[in-house]
Amino acid sequence: MAQQVLTAEQLVDALADAARAGVDAQLRHDGGLMPPTVHILLEDLDQPYIGCLTCRPFYPGTDAAAAIMHLGVLPAVIAATRLVIVWEQQDLNVALQSPVDPHGSALCVLDAQLTPPTVLHHHPMQLRRAAPGGGPAVIPEWGAPDRIHNPALPQPIEVLLEVWRDGWEPCDGAVVNDVAIRLQTAGYRTRWTER
Repeated sequence: MAQQVLTAEQLVDALADAARAGVDAQLRHDGGLMPPTVHILLEDLDQPYIGCLTCRPFYPGTDAAAAIMHLGVLPAVIAATRLVIVWEQQDLNVALQSPVDPHGSALCVLDAQLTPPTVLHHHPMQLRRAAPGGGPAVIPEWGAPDRIHNPALPQPIEVLLEVWRDGWEPCDGAVVNDVAIRLQTAGYRTRWTER
């Protein structure tokens, strides 16, 4: 049976849907959130999805900002043509020691190309504590999603995009492998698609 080939736009929508489902399941399971993640695409391939890079553990403040900014290094040396960056708004605010809006929880899925515009898939949610007794840890109640063109972004996400765009240069496999190993040694997690 032939594998369905998705356009880049369909793939971005599918990644946004999968991120929302994953966050929903994680919150219900243990109340936790996934760390910021970058999905890497090469649009000139038949199957443009290459894989993803998940942020290393970090301390709040400058360490969190540095960890997030470094998510742009691997896509730069791979010469990715598109990124889908996923984070939870309030979780990122806490990590960056920025003001937190208790009613501003949202899953953010940023679709970024080498040249602007960027499009933010914004999925607002309210978190409700579940009743004790072995059920879900936290119940997310999802609001209506929105798409925001060229949104204002947290500074480390802006720098992540700059690192990717400014460092964009196709490198040979040895360089890509070296960068991936250094990131993994630092605590980042990679997951590649099979080709």
